[in-house]
Amino acid sequence: GTVSDYGLLNIGANEFGTDLADIALVVTGGSLMSLFTAANGDTSAAAIFALKESTYNGTGSFMTGWGAANSKGDLGAAPSVPETPTSTIGYWKNHPEVWNFVSLEICGDILDQSALLSLLSTPTRGDKTIVMTQQWIAASLNELAGNGSCSTAISDAEGWICSHGGIGSSRRKWDGGEPIKDTLDNFNNGLGCI
Repeated sequence: GTVSDYGLLNIGANEFGTDLADIALVVTGGSLMSLFTAANGDTSAAAIFALKESTYNGTGSFMTGWGAANSKGDLGAAPSVPETPTSTIGYWKNHPEVWNFVSLEICGDILDQSALLSLLSTPTRGDKTIVMTQQWIAASLNELAGNGSCSTAISDAEGWICSHGGIGSSRRKWDGGEPIKDTLDNFNNGLGCI
């Protein structure tokens, strides 16, 4: 395999002189390769070592300039980094301080945070364009915050809103938009982009 990243931590002077190392690997072959190959074909692996009697002093290169009399460690498939959970319309409406931007563009209009917050608080009164817009805003905020991706449905929702008179057009029928709204609702509620 090949080393794709590494780290070394100088714990400091202790009675054993033990430091810690972690190594990210890409497995490229060998009899144990199947143990590190995920269902999606990813062959990432990770190794974590306790380096006893280490001479690493916290400076210099990872690869040179230090030694360890003994080491113990674990090697295994690299842990996946969990996605941050998505948040609902209500969360975004009540936590504007966590928004990491100030505006979104929809149907050629740029809406600032104040306008977006107003839309999230607007009673829908049966207007499907408001319902869709609220889901679209929450899904867009989730995606921009790095809470997963639902780009196709977000784009489809904007297209549906724009082609049905825009936000607040008093549209009473879904006219094919309900599956898009449901996908965004699932996404915003942490069920994935389904």
